[in-house]
Amino acid sequence: GSVCRLNAAKFTLNSELPLSSLAWSILKKTYSNVGLFLCIIKLMEKGFTKIFWQAILVGLLTGLVVVAFRLGIENLFGFVMSHFYSHPFVFLVVTTLGGLLAGIIIQKFAPETSGSGIPYVKMSLLKSGRLIRVRTVFVKFIAGILGIGTGLSLGREGPSVQLGAGVGSFVGK
Repeated sequence: GSVCRLNAAKFTLNSELPLSSLAWSILKKTYSNVGLFLCIIKLMEKGFTKIFWQAILVGLLTGLVVVAFRLGIENLFGFVMSHFYSHPFVFLVVTTLGGLLAGIIIQKFAPETSGSGIPYVKMSLLKSGRLIRVRTVFVKFIAGILGIGTGLSLGREGPSVQLGAGVGSFVGK
């Protein structure tokens, strides 16, 4: 059966789990859904403590990286729009140079970062569960900011998925 099928009336808390009282109070407040909380406790009793904390760390780090990515794009795009948009030829040159520079960085340092990122993540998971290199995260971050921030018609969702997968791969090592 599933470790998450629990009877709340029969559940007793194992005080030997390696958590402080502060950690317990945070868990209880964060997960007001009793079923979810009991499921987490049961998984931790079965030895999933390390995985639980790794998942929390992956979520926090991915959030920070993706927020920094978004802010980088918005700041560069704001700069480009405020300084070059009123000059169409210069704007075209800046946009072209941003895309060219992003392409050169990708080709030289991490060719796997080309494209949206989602197909690469799927391939990494399906082919062999292979790890995503840390270099991939840095290159995708910089090249994505350069390309999208200078005005290229690209979305930030695909790169965000690849950045998150790279962070997860790094934490999981």
